Amino acid sequence: MNPATITALVTATVALLSSAFAILKWNDERATRERTMKAQRDQWEKTFEDERQKGVSEWQIQFLHDLVQRRITLYAGVLKTLGAVRDVGEEDHRRTVQEHPERLMKTADELLDHLYGESGLVMSMSTRDQLHRTRLACVRFQSGAQSIDDLMSSFFYARRQLRRDIQIADFDSFKTALSEISKERLAVPQTAEVASGALEK
Repeated sequence: MNPATITALVTATVALLSSAFAILKWNDERATRERTMKAQRDQWEKTFEDERQKGVSEWQIQFLHDLVQRRITLYAGVLKTLGAVRDVGEEDHRRTVQEHPERLMKTADELLDHLYGESGLVMSMSTRDQLHRTRLACVRFQSGAQSIDDLMSSFFYARRQLRRDIQIADFDSFKTALSEISKERLAVPQTAEVASGALEK
């Protein structure tokens, strides 16, 4: 093999090795860049999520504060209406309710006004449901289809629901909105399709 051929082979080999090395180096640099970008993206996502949860939490607390203040103002009239049937052991009151069931029709009308007035606009759904049940209890009692004990119980729970709405929990089973905020912060947003399916169940 003449020197010129040897020189050509060496030159080609060096060029090939250089190209291979360059490709390996490029792949390594690309992998490093991808790892760096992924780490940065993950950090950004974590930061955005932390800020989102913080923002949602602050918004919820402020909204809840304003809502409770509004409820306190409006619920005084609702509580007064619910005083038509008291659950304390007053035999005279119990007897009066039993002897004059027709008076509860006025109470039923007042509850309807509350439900579809300003108070109803700021009520939680569970409170609205309970007041609807209480109104129905008035109508049923007037017609003789409701017992006095069930009537008094309905009014009792209606008052407790009002207190729950202003963040007073009288029982362990009555969870206030403050106790639920942490769960809401961690909730996974649903698509419209998923939410619609849940409502249909």
